[in-house]
Amino acid sequence: MKTIKEKMLEANKARTDILSDDPEINSKWTPDAVRIMAAKKSQKIDFTQDSEYIRICKEEEKNESKSNA
Repeated sequence: MKTIKEKMLEANKARTDILSDDPEINSKWTPDAVRIMAAKKSQKIDFTQDSEYIRICKEEEKNESKSNA
């Protein structure tokens, strides 16, 4: 079982890591910084759902079908 001091040090490290990635969130600090950091690392962005990506892919498909015809 971790002591309060060990938990404090772990939370401070997580807070420092979060602030190095996103300094403007300093005013939104929470004691649950470890959980937030873990959630942030696990988030993955699916760029294939982006509207600009879809538009570009459709344009490329059109160009390929024109060149194959």
